[in-house]
Amino acid sequence: MFGIGPLEILVVLAVGLVVLGPRKLPEVARQVGKLYGEVRRATWELRSTLDAEIHAEEREKRRLDAEDRRNKFRAEREAAKAAGEWPPGGAAPADAPGPTVVPEEAPAPEADLAATDPGLPAVTEPKASDA
Repeated sequence: MFGIGPLEILVVLAVGLVVLGPRKLPEVARQVGKLYGEVRRATWELRSTLDAEIHAEEREKRRLDAEDRRNKFRAEREAAKAAGEWPPGGAAPADAPGPTVVPEEAPAPEADLAATDPGLPAVTEPKASDA
């Protein structure tokens, strides 16, 4: 813990017993334990606060860097637009063909499926008298 071995702890306890006596030693030990707990709690809170502040600073720095990159890109884009170089690779002419889309065949009606698959029941149209 503090670089103190079991022998040193035993010596400190023996000296404490001689100096404080058997009646006061438990009270002093209890007070030292409480103080130790309070110190640990305070250092943990300090460490947590410092970590939170460091993370907040890092987030702010990343946000500012991203904003700078975004502003730089916008400025370059506006300069390219003004020079007629935007969009990159030139603009597509208005009469250029778009992407070719091949339509899929329409799905077969259920009646056709029943005819091709004997496991499916045939679908029949309801009669006017059934309704």
